[in-house]
Amino acid sequence: MLKRRLHGAFFNIILFAVERSFVAPRIFFLSVLALAFCLQPWWLPGDVWPYDYSRWVETLFLLSFCIYTILFDCKRIYSVHDFLGLAFIIFFVLVFFACIEAESGWLSWVGGMRAVVWIFVLIILVSAFRQLPMHERRYFAFLMMAVIGIHLSYSVLGMLVLLQNMIVGPDYLISGFSNKNHAATFYVPTLLLLPGIKTLLQPRSPLSEMLFYTVGIILALMILVISSRGAFVSLVAALVVLLMAGLGGRSKRYILWVLFCLLGGGVIYSLLLYFQAAGLGDGKLVHPNVFSDSLRFVLWSHAWEGFLSSPWFGHGPLSYALNRELHVTHPHNILLVLLYEYGVLTVALASVVALFLVCRLWRERDRVESSFVALSGVAAVTAFLTHSMFSGGSMIPASVLVFSIALTFSLSEIREHHHEHFRVVRCWCASFLKLSMVAIALVYVAFVTRYWEVLPEQGRPEPRFWQYGEIAASAVSGL
Repeated sequence: MLKRRLHGAFFNIILFAVERSFVAPRIFFLSVLALAFCLQPWWLPGDVWPYDYSRWVETLFLLSFCIYTILFDCKRIYSVHDFLGLAFIIFFVLVFFACIEAESGWLSWVGGMRAVVWIFVLIILVSAFRQLPMHERRYFAFLMMAVIGIHLSYSVLGMLVLLQNMIVGPDYLISGFSNKNHAATFYVPTLLLLPGIKTLLQPRSPLSEMLFYTVGIILALMILVISSRGAFVSLVAALVVLLMAGLGGRSKRYILWVLFCLLGGGVIYSLLLYFQAAGLGDGKLVHPNVFSDSLRFVLWSHAWEGFLSSPWFGHGPLSYALNRELHVTHPHNILLVLLYEYGVLTVALASVVALFLVCRLWRERDRVESSFVALSGVAAVTAFLTHSMFSGGSMIPASVLVFSIALTFSLSEIREHHHEHFRVVRCWCASFLKLSMVAIALVYVAFVTRYWEVLPEQGRPEPRFWQYGEIAASAVSGL
C-alpha cells in the first residue's frame, strides 16, 4: 500500500510539472531547460568530454526549438516584423555563399547553420515574448530564477568547501564552463537581467526582496572573483549606456540596484583577499597579467589581414581555426570573426538590423524607460555585445541563451507595425521558413554528429566544438 501511494505521489508530481511547463509557451520552457543543463551537467555520457557537453545541449535545443516552432507554433512567424523577416532571408543567402567556398571544407558548414538557426531562434523568441500575457511571463521568470538559484547554490557550496580546504582560486569556482572567462560572459548579463526578472515576479514580501539582493550579490562576487577585464568593461559600458540615454529616474534606480549588488559582492571579495594575504588559502585571486593584452592584438591583426584578402564573403565558417600557429582558434572579437569568416556584406546587414532596432528603442524610449524588464534587457544586451569584442562569448551556449533572453526583454515594449506592401513578402517569408528551418535543423544535427566523430581524441583543455577547422576538409575525405 505504501509503495502504491509513493508511486501515485510521484506520478502526480510529474504530471503537475508537465502541466505547469505548458503554462508558458513551450519554446520558453525549452530555453530555460537548455540553460539548466548547460549550467549543471547532471548527466554526462562517458564518451563526451565536459568541454563538448554544452555544445550537445545547444544542438539538441536548437533542433527541438525548430521542430516545435514549425510544426505547432507557426503563427509566431507571421508576427515577425516585415523588415526582420526580409533581413533573415538575406542573411541566410549571405551565409550560404560564405559556406560554398569555405576554406575549411563542407563540414565546417556546421558553423554557418548554427548561426542561421540561432538568428531564427532570436526572432521567434522576441516575437513570442511580446505576445505573452503577464501570468505566463511571470512563470517564465520563475523558471529562470530557479535555474539561476540552483546554479549559484552549487557554486556557493563549492566555494565553502574550497575555503574549508584552504583554496581560494577562481578557476575552481566555476561550474558548467570550460574556463573562468567563459563564465564571466554569463554572469554579467545575468546580473543585469535580475531587476527585470524581479519585476516580472513582483515580490511583495521583504524575504523575497532579500532573496533577489542575495542572488545579485553572489553574481557580483563571482564576477569580481573571476576578475575578467572584459567583464568589467562590459559592465561599465552597460551602465554608461543607460546613463547617456537619459532614460529618467527608473534607469537611475536600476543602476543603483546593480551598484548595491556590486558593493555587497565587493565586501565579500575583500574578505577573500584578506584570507589569501593572511596565508589562509592557496590560489590566485588577482590575475598576474592585468596590464597585458593577452595576445589579443596578434589575433585581431591576423583576422583583419585575412578579411582584407577576402572581403566580400569571407573565408567561410571555422576558417579562422585553420591558423593553428595561433594560441587560440578564434580572434576573441565577434566583429572581426564575422568579417574574416562571412565578409563585409554580412557585417553590413547585421549593422543595419542593429541600427534599426536601436532606432526603434530610441523612438519608444518612454515605454522602455517605464519598464525595468526592458531596461535590464538593454543593459544585458549591451554588456554581452561589448564583452564579445574581447572574448568568444558568441561561442558559449549558456551565454548565448542568456543573450537571447536579454534581447526578448529589451524589445518587449516595442510595438509592431506592419505595412501593406510587405504582405506578400511576409507570407512568402513564413512559407520559406517552414520548409527551410526543418531541413536545416535536421542536417545541422547530422553535420554536428559527424564533426564530433572526427574530432581528435586528445586535445587542449578548451571547448573543442568549432575549434578544429582543418578536420572538415581532411578527416572526411573518405566519405
